[in-house]
Formats: sequence, C-alpha cells, structure tokens
Amino acid sequence: MPPLGFDEKGNRRQPLPWPLEGLGGVVNGKLWTAPLFVDMRKPPGHTSIDKVAYRPDGWQLQFFNLPRYIWSPHLVWFLISMVVYFAFPYDLKNPARRAMTWSLLLERCTVHTATMLAFFSFWHVTCYVLKFSKRRWDETVEGPSKSRLFHNIWYCILGGIQAGVWDAFFIHIYANKMVPYTDDAEAFSFSRAGAINAFLIVVVMMWRDTHFFLMHKFSHLRFFYKYVHALHHRNIQTEPFSGLSMHPVEHMYYFSSSGMLLFTGGSAFLPQWCLMHAVLAPAASHSGFEDIWQSDAFHAIHHQKFECNYGSSDMPMDHIAGTFRDSLRDHSSTYKGEWTAQDVVKDTENKKKQPVLPYLRGSLTLTGAVYDSAEPVLYDLVICVILPFLIYEAFVEREANSYADPLIPSWVPATALAFGPPVFGYLMTLVHDKSQRSWRWPFHKYSTATFAAFCTLTVVGVLVPVWTTVYLALEASATNSSSRRV
Repeated sequence: MPPLGFDEKGNRRQPLPWPLEGLGGVVNGKLWTAPLFVDMRKPPGHTSIDKVAYRPDGWQLQFFNLPRYIWSPHLVWFLISMVVYFAFPYDLKNPARRAMTWSLLLERCTVHTATMLAFFSFWHVTCYVLKFSKRRWDETVEGPSKSRLFHNIWYCILGGIQAGVWDAFFIHIYANKMVPYTDDAEAFSFSRAGAINAFLIVVVMMWRDTHFFLMHKFSHLRFFYKYVHALHHRNIQTEPFSGLSMHPVEHMYYFSSSGMLLFTGGSAFLPQWCLMHAVLAPAASHSGFEDIWQSDAFHAIHHQKFECNYGSSDMPMDHIAGTFRDSLRDHSSTYKGEWTAQDVVKDTENKKKQPVLPYLRGSLTLTGAVYDSAEPVLYDLVICVILPFLIYEAFVEREANSYADPLIPSWVPATALAFGPPVFGYLMTLVHDKSQRSWRWPFHKYSTATFAAFCTLTVVGVLVPVWTTVYLALEASATNSSSRRV
C-alpha cells in the first residue's frame, strides 16, 4: 500500500477497513476525493507520485496480483464492458453477421458512442456543473469554454464512431471464422478454457498500458506530432471530453491495441474488452482535478510538461526510458530532461528564435482550429479522406460479389492505411519543414540502436495490428462473397 498523505490539518489520512477501501477505485467511500497518498496541504499535483507509480524492480509480481484489479478503476471498466458485451451481443452464429453491412456498422457505432457519451458526461457534469471536485490541477484556470467543449465532444464522437467500426470489423472477422476463438459458454465456465480466458482478461490491461506507451511516445515524434497528436495537446488543461479528443489517425492507432487480441484464441470478448477499456479510461483521468475517482497525476503532468510520462503509472515504462516525472513542481526530482524557457532553437525559415515548448497546432477556439496552412489540409485530405475511401471501395467490391477475385488485393489498402499516415507525415516534413530540429525530435539524443528498437516495437505493436485487422476484415468479405457464389 502506498504511504498515507496528510489532510489539510496535518493529520494522517486513514483508509476504510478492508475490503471497502479502494474497491473499484473508490477512495474513502467517495468518488470525489484525492488518493490517500496525496498531501492535502500541498497544491494539487505537487505530491510526488514516485512511490506510487510502478518501478522496474518487482513490478511483475505486483502486476499479476489479481486483487490489484478489483481494488482499482479497472473493475468498473470491466463491469461496463461485460454489460455492453452481453446486452449487445456479437451473435456470431447469425449468418447475417458474415456480411459487412451499414446496419452492422450503425449498431456498433451507436453502442460505443452512446456508452462513451454517457460515461464522459457523468464526469463532466459532476466536476464542472455540480462542482463536486475542488482541487484543480491548475487552480488559476476556469472550466472549459463552450467552444472548447464543442471541440472536444466533436472529436470524442469521432472516436466513439471509430471504436464502433473496429468492433464491427471484429464481428465480421469472427463470424467468417478468419481466426479461431473460444465459445463464450466455454470461455466463461469453470474449466481450463475459462482459466485461460480469465488470465487473458488480466493480460489485456497489461497490454493496453504497454501499447499506449509505444503509441503515445511515437505520436510525439515531430513529423507525426505536427499533423496528428498536436490536436490532442490543444488541451494543456484537461477536462473529461479532452481524453478522447484526438485526430482520427490517432484514434486508429490508439484502438489498435484491441486488434492484437484477435490472435489469442480466446473469447470474442477479449478484443471488445480491450476496445472498451480504451474508450472509457481517458474520461476521469483527464478530468482536470486531483480529487476525483481515477485521479491521474501521472498523465496530468504529461499534458503540462509534454516530454515525460508517456505511459501510465501501472507500468514502469517511463522509469525504464528515463522519462518519468513525479510531480508538477517546476523542478522534478526524477526527470532531468524537461525543456525550460532557456531552451530555444533558431528557426531558419523566419530567422527568429522560438521556444521549443509552444509547438501546438491551433487553439481551442473555433477560429483557432481552422487550418492555417495548406500542409494539414493536404495531410488530412490524403489520410482522412482518400485512404478511408480506398478501404470503403475495397469492401464494396468484395461485398457486391462483382468479381471472382478482387481487383485490389487486400494487403494493398491494409498497408496504405496502417503505414501511410506516419510515412506521409515524414515525407511532408522533409519537404515543408525548414526548421533545424531533427525529424526524431524530441528523441534525437537516443542512440541509433535505441531509437531503432523503439521504432521496431512500435511498428509491431501499434501499426501491424491495424494492418492485420483491416486485412482480415477484407478477406472476410471476400470469403463471404465466395460462399454466396457457391
């Protein structure tokens, strides 16, 4: 158990008796209070999380401790995922599920978007309308403006829709038996298959954190940040809807963690559980407050300091990479690599010195979010319009049963969608960006071997699951068309 903090009067904060304390992530039986390790005498975010975040030494034994997931927010996300899974079943034995139809897409997009909006709205209303939380990370900042809220909700809805598309792909793949899976009756029974499925449910949470670290750190590479991840970082001060406020390309790579679960041979619940975990987890963690259920100082520090805390406190990735920062204090006791106001670069294009930190794309106002140059317009046109249209045409060709063999092999659109966004961003950076920063910035000081290892892991863990999911979904459509011809 982490060390106990102090209340405003200097008294040690005390937990409730076991098993009540921490059940489902609830602190002292309340949803709107700071974690017990927090020293309430200090400003929000100034209590060090160094002894709370997992370290490389012995974390494995702690991670596979099942009670850790019951006495944490994971339990709530899991229960919501189970309710959604059984209330809106995959129904894989229904022959209609073998076709990729608009009704299937509409059904799954509605399920995920509605679940997301309900969960995120709960935290927004309780924090910013009813004002149950008091300790804002930055106490000088007011709540989100109407334009900011509109901006974030819009991109959250796009995220919910894309989560629904991923879910429809999973149904399509499973229904056409493109990958083996365990029937739910067996997977949720007291049997060997049930034990394996329970183990994989825990592994999903471990994989989600690992995948997020790789995806998130990759998104900070300059050539990718500029066109994609900068949108998420318009929210320096976060609020619940900012959690899933991402560029559609980032949504794709963020949800790709679920694609890897297709190959476990377990229940079809596993990729849906991973997907729902990704949809729900950002809400309360981006609340903007310290005194809230799932209070996440770890990620709040990242939004304000940028080049640190890429993963989560549940895994020791940032400790290993040297990017862990323990608090919002000006000088961190654990991270020495942060940029300061004295760190400047000379921009060769306008001959002016510019601070390194302010490299966000646009603002949270409606006018600030409008494209300010042709570069992002070209990027979004190619990546967010042309590539999805290529995928759509590939599905239409297969489902229409017009050809015995598709004119476009499935690997072509799958490769374009999985690898096109970073490759195109890199090429555009080479052509348009005249600054002196390395394309590897802010990881330009890594050795070639370290950087190559990081990129290899990211390709395998983040980009390849996109490729395999799209490829299998297209092949499932081809298989379904072939069976109809026979």
